[in-house]
Amino acid sequence: MSYILDALQKAERDRLRENTKELDDIVSANWNPYTPDTESMSVKTLGAVAIVLLLLLGVGGYLILAKPISDSVEPLVVVPEQAHPSVLVIPTTTQELKVSRPISLPVMVVSGHMFIAQASASNRLFTGQRTLKAGDRIDENWILLTIGPDGFRIRNGERTEYLPYR
Repeated sequence: MSYILDALQKAERDRLRENTKELDDIVSANWNPYTPDTESMSVKTLGAVAIVLLLLLGVGGYLILAKPISDSVEPLVVVPEQAHPSVLVIPTTTQELKVSRPISLPVMVVSGHMFIAQASASNRLFTGQRTLKAGDRIDENWILLTIGPDGFRIRNGERTEYLPYR
């Protein structure tokens, strides 16, 4: 019986030595200072997991930001329906002929639009790498007037045009 009690007491001392909370556990007769301490792998594992997660977030963020707005949707190409014919102007004072051509509609690829409400400041038109809102210049001649649910309106001087999305 005493052998069993001695073995239980030794096991209890060994268990307490692993979780040293009191000074008596360290200085007991069964404590061996030459046994190597077992290091916890939880800190190292947690650090490795954190580094892997940061790398995955970085790579995922790069892939999301480098990805075009929409790969699955075919972009809409807005092309003028008809080219306006040249207008021939003959001046009365000279014999020279002057050819005046009206400015053609801009050729642009509309990849998407965001319509919140009529005349909302949050309405946007996405073209290639640009995001346009009402009042922005499309090119040196055309200004975006309004963005609607079915199309958008542009202006060049006195001329305004409505271009549907489809």
